[in-house]
Amino acid sequence: MMYDEIPSYFANRGVCSIDAEPCTKLLSEFGLGEKEAQLYVHLLKYGPKRAGDLARSLKTYREDAYRRCGRLINAGMITKSTEDSSCYAPLSLDDALDTAINSLRSELRRLQRFKRALLTDTNGAVCRGAGEAHAFKC
Repeated sequence: MMYDEIPSYFANRGVCSIDAEPCTKLLSEFGLGEKEAQLYVHLLKYGPKRAGDLARSLKTYREDAYRRCGRLINAGMITKSTEDSSCYAPLSLDDALDTAINSLRSELRRLQRFKRALLTDTNGAVCRGAGEAHAFKC
């Protein structure tokens, strides 16, 4: 196998192992930055951790770990541990990706509303495409 296989924190609950490097890269397609994806995969591998422990493991500042954890909580990828509110725990990969997909669907619906409003405001005006000739005089 080309990449190191990561046993998932949820493996004993029926979730398969994941490959760290391709998983981190693919998570960017769901809107995560590289560092957030690394933190999420790290939590999948090792289970719940405190921000200070995450910072040491990922060789970053504790404030960075807190900031990234906040982003991942907002993205629906992690949560504060039920056993210890100072620990961060990953959601299962399936649940986290479903949350990300639903968020992207919501964003798409928002953009479609803006498109309709823009077309309504411009009375459906048709503009020439970039490849069409323009009749401007110089």
